Amino acid sequence: MRTIMSGLTFKLMLLVVIIGSVPLSILGGVTFFTTKANLEDNLNQQLTSAVNDSARLARIHIEQVLAGGTQHPLAAAPSENRAATMPLDTSAGTVLIHLERLEQLIQLSTLGPHAKFTIRRDADTSNQTASQETNVSSAVAPLSHPALSHTWSVRASVPTSDLYAPVERLNMVMWTLWFAAFFTALTIGYLFSKRLLKPLHLLLQRLQNIASQDADLTQRIEIQGKDEFAQVAHAFNRFLANLSGLVNNLSSTSLALSAQAQQSLQGAEHSQHALNQQHQQIEQVATAMNQMSATVQEVAGNTQLAAQSANDALHATQEGNQVVAQTITSIQRLAEEVEQAATVISSLKAESTRIGGILDAIRGIADQTNLLALNAAIEAARAGDAGRGFAVVADEVRTLAIRVSDATNEIQQMIQRLQGSADDAVAVMQRGQQQAGVSVADAHRTDNALQSIRAAIEQINDMNTQVATASEQQSMVAEEINKSLVTISGLAQSTSHEADDIAHGSQHLHGLAHDLQRIVNRFKVAP
Repeated sequence: MRTIMSGLTFKLMLLVVIIGSVPLSILGGVTFFTTKANLEDNLNQQLTSAVNDSARLARIHIEQVLAGGTQHPLAAAPSENRAATMPLDTSAGTVLIHLERLEQLIQLSTLGPHAKFTIRRDADTSNQTASQETNVSSAVAPLSHPALSHTWSVRASVPTSDLYAPVERLNMVMWTLWFAAFFTALTIGYLFSKRLLKPLHLLLQRLQNIASQDADLTQRIEIQGKDEFAQVAHAFNRFLANLSGLVNNLSSTSLALSAQAQQSLQGAEHSQHALNQQHQQIEQVATAMNQMSATVQEVAGNTQLAAQSANDALHATQEGNQVVAQTITSIQRLAEEVEQAATVISSLKAESTRIGGILDAIRGIADQTNLLALNAAIEAARAGDAGRGFAVVADEVRTLAIRVSDATNEIQQMIQRLQGSADDAVAVMQRGQQQAGVSVADAHRTDNALQSIRAAIEQINDMNTQVATASEQQSMVAEEINKSLVTISGLAQSTSHEADDIAHGSQHLHGLAHDLQRIVNRFKVAP
């Protein structure tokens, strides 16, 4: 529908444009060609008149020159105009006229400075090329005089572009007016078609809204005027009102039907669910009773085994108490030995510290010895040959002092590493002593737990005797309950089948009501 409306709008616009632009085009074309022909005739007449006036003035000037007694009149032109003049009876091809009066005539003519005036002999006029003729418009006037040995002519030439410049401007103006008229007609056509088709567009929009998925029945068309579009809109509004009332009634009925079907379905499902649960529970109870009967018998047999196992566990706990007591004694003895080892390592660290002090003294002695050996070597060098032997001894003493110093440094490093290891050993011993204390505490707690277990096992022995007696009585009751449950299970299964049939019927009715409500909900109506 939208495509049809767009096509109709385009056709109306095209019709208005054709009606408005064709007469303007015809009128503009006739005016243009008429004006162009008049301009061309006028320009040709001006060009012919200008060249005739130039020839006439040239003859008058020749007469004036001859009256002055000059044989070659143009050769006697004033000195300021002799730059481009030559005798007229020579065989030269072209001679330009630079007479002041002729120049004034050219400037005052309608052609202006664009015209080029030349004087040629008649025999030379055929030397013009075709390119000049195609690009230039010209007019020729004869120039004859008894004083001239040949027949001459005056030619006025104007470039075609300059000659037809007014025609081109007129052409541009006509095209501008035509385009303005075309777009004016196009705008008028668009506004006219839009105003004419606006009611039809509104009717189409309402129909599309109703035909869409929303199905809005609350929309109405605004009625303006009393034409055919208004009558169609009024009838369409009455149809929508009737249809909206029908959909409202149908919606109310479908809602009531859906609610009743939902209530019936919920009741049937609830009954079916309750019966299923009852049947399952009965089966579970029956199964449980069978299992309980078998379990009671097993319990009766296992009770004796449990009593025997409890006695064995009691003996095991007593042995565990003894083992824990021995473990506590061993851990305490280990803690004492660890403490003694820590004391010994601390003594070792103190001794290594004293050894470090002795090494410091030895290092000081070695440094003094080295200094004395150095001084002795200096004195031996001063003594010359007499002290040479003493210098050798001084060098040896100095070497020994250096070696002693190096050895003491190495021993000092070893003692430092030994002290570090002693510190680590003391820390490890302290942690071991702490862990031994923790282990003693854990062993005490284990002993207390074993004593509690022993008391619990003694209580279990008493309870096993009571359980054996109760199990025999429970086995007899379970047999009677199992028989009653079989009868109840049969009745529950029959009732469950009937509830299934009711639930299926209610579900089908609810589905039909839901489909009807879904169809009605597609329409949007007034409340």
